[in-house]
Amino acid sequence: MATTNQNPDVYDASQKAHRPMVPGSDVLNPALVPMSARAGNVLQDLADGLYLGDQLDLAVYYVNSAGDDTAAGTKAAPWKTLDGALANLVGKNPNARYKSTAVLALQSGQAFTLTTDVNIYGGSLNIAFYGDAQYGDFNSAAVGTAGADPAVMSDLVRPTITPAIGQVNAQWKIAGFNVFGGNMQLTGVSVQLPAAPVTPSISLYSTFADFVRFPNGGGGSCDLYGSIFNITDTAAFWGVVGVLARARVSTLTQFACQFQVNATLINSTAATPAQLTARNNFIKFYADFAGNNQSLGTLSPTAQNSSGGSGLLNLMWSDTEALVVSTGKTNQATFPLLTNVSYGLRNYFTGLVRGQQQQPMNVITPRLF
Repeated sequence: MATTNQNPDVYDASQKAHRPMVPGSDVLNPALVPMSARAGNVLQDLADGLYLGDQLDLAVYYVNSAGDDTAAGTKAAPWKTLDGALANLVGKNPNARYKSTAVLALQSGQAFTLTTDVNIYGGSLNIAFYGDAQYGDFNSAAVGTAGADPAVMSDLVRPTITPAIGQVNAQWKIAGFNVFGGNMQLTGVSVQLPAAPVTPSISLYSTFADFVRFPNGGGGSCDLYGSIFNITDTAAFWGVVGVLARARVSTLTQFACQFQVNATLINSTAATPAQLTARNNFIKFYADFAGNNQSLGTLSPTAQNSSGGSGLLNLMWSDTEALVVSTGKTNQATFPLLTNVSYGLRNYFTGLVRGQQQQPMNVITPRLF
């Protein structure tokens, strides 16, 4: 028996009746089609119609506090908030998985709050900057005779991201990015880790206490480039990168970034004891808890049968000294520098496991610790 396929019905206002759609002259309004709220539904209402998929085109989208999250996301019509921009990239469904390849450029000098978590399963997400008065955008021409990238300039006016504080099972967390696969990049931005909650005990912090996380089963990579990461409160235990115990081998690449505590570079002799202690929280390895002692939150073993195991981190850390790029302008040097014995790289890790020869066991790196 032959099957007859018909076009969707549309409402003809002139005839006050429904009739089959005429291709080329009738347009189906996606907003009139009900979409299920069930988890896993990736159907999206895009500007050109309904889209069933989890990958958008390679593109640069812009975010400005004067924008509108319902706009096109172009430089002329930017989105307004970081949360809204990420929702537009990931999809309407909060359970959707990011697999696209896109750059999210934030207006230079503006402050943005992140209140949601984003799960990255593929592709690449690069959060960068645009509109700096001196250097332009993240993809502008190189600076001076030294050919420095605008993202690494020391006087670049970076956009600021502050993750919001929340709770999971009565344990504190911050909003951030869960990298299960693909690549997460932070280019020429400033991340200000928030102040401690009312009860800053380390036992009340979750394994989502870091801005970028490699969760159990996660792999992928994270690139930190020309960015500033500041622990604003020495009583807090927030960090930049966290590696959970059963994460696959994950890669962290860093170049020309600054890791600060109270806006202080911790290679300075002026650092206080509290600042020196707080620097341990920048990069964390989370211990694994066996059986009933599996715990969401503590950063170190607390049960007798707990293990010190953790996921492996493939570390690519590139130091750069400050150098003159053009008259009166320098690039942003990397801190910490491994060559500084007292303030070197090893002091920025929590849960670093060493072998009998004092070699790091949970870090794969060509560098000495």
